[in-house]
Amino acid sequence: MSRCRLDITSNYVGIPKAVPFCNWFLVAASAEKAEPLRVMISGAPASGKGTQCELITKKSDALLLAAANRLLPETVAVYSISSRLRALPAMQPTVANAQTVTLLVLKKSSKQNFQSSRNFTCEARITRIHENRGWYYVLCSKCSNKLYQQLNNDDVVFVCKDDDDVDPNFRYCVNATITDATGSAEAVFFNESMQMILNISCKNMVTKYGQPTDPRHVPEIVRSIADTPRLLHLTLKNDGQIVVNNVTDVAESSDIQSTETATQLLEHLHSVRQRHSQNQTLQNGSF
Repeated sequence: MSRCRLDITSNYVGIPKAVPFCNWFLVAASAEKAEPLRVMISGAPASGKGTQCELITKKSDALLLAAANRLLPETVAVYSISSRLRALPAMQPTVANAQTVTLLVLKKSSKQNFQSSRNFTCEARITRIHENRGWYYVLCSKCSNKLYQQLNNDDVVFVCKDDDDVDPNFRYCVNATITDATGSAEAVFFNESMQMILNISCKNMVTKYGQPTDPRHVPEIVRSIADTPRLLHLTLKNDGQIVVNNVTDVAESSDIQSTETATQLLEHLHSVRQRHSQNQTLQNGSF
């Protein structure tokens, strides 16, 4: 076995200067027997190994066996899994201990006697908005009492029974029918969940699209939220009322965001790493 050190900082056979942290690589060759010459080239990344191998194979009949080529399938798999993990949607804040159910199970649960509220998750669509019940209410900016309307010089103003000179605080409150494959149920979407769906505050919605004095006049943009599948994070009150606290959009197509979970991808990544380790063991034993 003979070894030689090649300095690749001097443009040896056309090689560019190496990076500062490593300016050489090792070539080990065996010529003890009358067998085909075996040459192993190793070195740090960007030290010129690949360039030298290409030059050798072009000028001779040498066969190139690159370790990177042996590990390529696993490398590609790890990169693919990492990309798919990054593509997963950010997890929305949810209520602890929320059980995923259908509306049929949820309605059966509403008939059971329990002393406290319970949290559930359900994939469903809004199929009807009860416009006659209004889509917002108005609170006092000082005491959080509900404001009432009063006529003042032909103008309608919002008045608080306890405070003067208040600013109206508009809050979403949409009563709707939600539906999944097992049935339908009535639910209330309060301010936080509606703002997640519409991406606009209730005050701005009323100012831009609605009529501040008539909450039963539902803007078209609010009506348009129907018939879109969503992941609803619900609270079932002890009186049977269903309140939607949080909403996550659900993709229609069976793409990565709806078919794969982080747990499944991490399990796949673990199996790829095991195969990678086995390949390294086999490769080390082949030299």
